Amino acid sequence: MRMAEVRSKWIGLPAKLLSGALTAVVIMLILIFSLKILSRPSGSGTLSITAATGSLTLEPLCGESVTWDLPAGRVGRRSVAPGEPGYETSAEAVTMVLAPGSRTRVISSDARVLRVSVEQTDDLAQRCPAVASQPYRLILDGAPAAQDPVGFNYEARARAEAGPLKISLPVSGRVILGQVVSEGADWRARSAPILLTGAIMRRVKPWFSDEVMTVGETERLDQGSILDSHACMEPRTSSIAAAPGCSAAQLVPAVGFFQILDAGGLQVQLYARGPAGVQNYRGPQHRIEVPLSTALWESDTVKVWGAFFLLIFACLEQVSRVCKSTWTRILHSITKRSPDKAATSDAEPAPRAIVSDRASAAGGETAVRSSAAEAFHEIERLQQTNPKKTNI
Repeated sequence: MRMAEVRSKWIGLPAKLLSGALTAVVIMLILIFSLKILSRPSGSGTLSITAATGSLTLEPLCGESVTWDLPAGRVGRRSVAPGEPGYETSAEAVTMVLAPGSRTRVISSDARVLRVSVEQTDDLAQRCPAVASQPYRLILDGAPAAQDPVGFNYEARARAEAGPLKISLPVSGRVILGQVVSEGADWRARSAPILLTGAIMRRVKPWFSDEVMTVGETERLDQGSILDSHACMEPRTSSIAAAPGCSAAQLVPAVGFFQILDAGGLQVQLYARGPAGVQNYRGPQHRIEVPLSTALWESDTVKVWGAFFLLIFACLEQVSRVCKSTWTRILHSITKRSPDKAATSDAEPAPRAIVSDRASAAGGETAVRSSAAEAFHEIERLQQTNPKKTNI
C-alpha cells in the first residue's frame, strides 16, 4: 500500500511540472500576441504636424490627385537645356494636376519667390496596381501644355510693389518636410531650404467614444530635421525596416495645406495617420505613431468595465472565503455532535472495556472497609486530645 502511494507521488510530480510549464508557455504566448496587437498603429490615431520649412515634397498616393492653381510665372521643360529654344514659357494662369507617379518639390526661401519642380518617379508607380498614363499635367492659360517626359520647373516672382506672395495650396499623399543639408558648398551657393521649426501632437479617438483627445507630450522638431509622413515607404533612408503590408495602395494619405510666410518659407499644417518618421541631422530615423494601447488606455468605457470586473472578482473571492469558512464550521459542529461517527467511518467500532460484577463488588467492599478504619482512627485521636469529654 505504501509503495503504491510513493509510486503515485513520483508519477504525479512530473505531470504537475509539465502542466505548470505548459500553462506558463500559453500565458507568455498570449501576452506576446496581445502586446504585438496593441503596439500596432491605431486606426483612429492622428498626428497633427505644424512646421515652418523651406522645402516641401509631395507624392500623391494611389487613387489620389492634387490640383494646384498658381499665379503668373515662368514654366520650363526639364528635358530641354536652359537657354535653348522651347525651354521656357510664360503664362498668366498656371494649373498643375498631380497624380500617382509624380514627385513635386516646393521651395520658398523668399516671400516673393515660389519655385515648384515636378518630375516622374517609377518607385511609386510600381507600387500602385493601376497608374494614370500621365502622372502630371500642366495647363497654361486654359490650354494643356505638351507633356514632358522628365518634368517641369515653375517659378513665380512677385513685384516689389505687390508685396509677398499670398498663396495657400492643399496637399494630399506622402509629404516630406525639409531636406538634407548640402555639404561642400562655397560662399556663392544658396542656403539650403531646410526645416526650421516644428511640432507634432498625438490625437486619438478612444475605444467606444466619439471624442478626439490629445495624448502624450508634444514632439518638438529640431532645426535641420527631415519629417516623412509615411516612414514605412522609405526604408532605405532609415535604420528601421519597412512595416509589413506597407503598400501605397493601402496607406491613408496625409492631408493638409501650406502657405508662404511673410518672412520667407512655408507654413505647413498637416494631419497624418502615421507612422511618421523624424530624422535629426545625421541621426537615425525614429517613428512617431499612436498605438492601439493608447486608444485602449484612454477609453473611459474600458476603464469602467475593467473596474467593474475587478470589483466582481474581489467580491467573488470574498464570497468564496465566507463559504469556505462556513462549510468548515458546519463540518466541525457535525464532528463535535457525533464523535464516534467522525472518528470511525468505515472501520469497525472500537472495543469497549468490560468490567465484571465481581470486580465492582470487590472494589466497593474494599472502599467501605477503608472508610471505617479511617473513622475509628479519627475517634481515637479525639479521645487522646480530650479524654474527659469523650465517652464511648
